[in-house]
Amino acid sequence: MNEIGEAISEELKEMNAIPEENTPIGETAQTDNFAVTVKKAEITMKLADDSGVFTASPSKGGMFITVLWSYKNITSDPISSFSTPTVYLLSPEGTRYSADVEASGVFASISDQDENILSDLNPGIEVNAADAFEVSKDLYEKQSGQWRILIDADRNVVFPAP
Repeated sequence: MNEIGEAISEELKEMNAIPEENTPIGETAQTDNFAVTVKKAEITMKLADDSGVFTASPSKGGMFITVLWSYKNITSDPISSFSTPTVYLLSPEGTRYSADVEASGVFASISDQDENILSDLNPGIEVNAADAFEVSKDLYEKQSGQWRILIDADRNVVFPAP
């Protein structure tokens, strides 16, 4: 591999690396392009709006981890909606859990969420997002305190899970 290829490979490794240090809930972490904050993370057995019209319950033996988080464009250029951060739940073994689409929709409808999925993110704009993850209650409780919330952006950032 040539020098340019090695430099690109090293940069990609650094971007995709999972940091050892957690950023505390409520504090802001910065990447080159974003300021990201996990505002709140909780464990719940059911999600519902006040009217009871929108609800989500986990499968048998499951529970939800809910994450209220935000990200802000700290660059001087718009960022494509395809390049904005994604949140994952990270097991102690490093397995990435994707958000549950239905539960996240219910959680977003009962939270102060203003994420616009199809628009570019202009400079200085901050977006509030809400996601919910379904996980095995037994597995999560056996490894309590070891799970993390991963914000996958231009550089990965982690926060402790509840």
